[in-house]
Amino acid sequence: MVGPTTSGCPECGTPLLRNARFCHRCGWDSRNPGAGQAPAARGTAYGRPAWKRRTMAWITAVTAVLMLALLLRPADAKDRQPQPGEPAPDFALETLDGQVVRLSDLRGQVVLLNFWATWCPPCREEMPALQAVERLYRDKGFRVLAINLDESPATIRSFLEQNGLELTVLLDKDMKVTSRYGILPLPTSFFIDREGRVAYVHERYMDLAFVKGQVEQLLGIR
Repeated sequence: MVGPTTSGCPECGTPLLRNARFCHRCGWDSRNPGAGQAPAARGTAYGRPAWKRRTMAWITAVTAVLMLALLLRPADAKDRQPQPGEPAPDFALETLDGQVVRLSDLRGQVVLLNFWATWCPPCREEMPALQAVERLYRDKGFRVLAINLDESPATIRSFLEQNGLELTVLLDKDMKVTSRYGILPLPTSFFIDREGRVAYVHERYMDLAFVKGQVEQLLGIR
């Protein structure tokens, strides 16, 4: 057992809390000391607890399938990712409540299109920042449209409720909008100006300061 005088894992030396049972680096278990020996010998990549290895494997597999589907879709010149200065391709998608939202109907407002999925860790991490900025500037003409990649409404609702989120989620059931916007990494975000043109494209995670700065610039607050 790990005692008060123990400074690290007996297998790999990783600092542990007093009386900790597991080492999350090599897999050592105080109740089964031999459990971490094989993983430790193979390196830290194999040393995560079983539940963590299974979760990461599942996320990696889902991501790989999605990326493969996008890469193998029929080639179409229209699927090139819109660039800054170009008109944002129009679309109409349903919300979780069955209402239809058309991008062109929001002309005159600054819009953030955020392509995401609940199984995407950076997507989940940045959602609170998107909501915070929308609440701050909604009355000045800023909207967030969170475009989900082909997940069930039940899955999405559960995620939103667990995290206290009230963003407008659009369902890209056949992933045609995802394809039209040339999405590969998740999350990918498009900042669209009041004239309906793409102002900026950002791939992967965004923090609160970054989102707030981009939106303020497009709203002319700075």
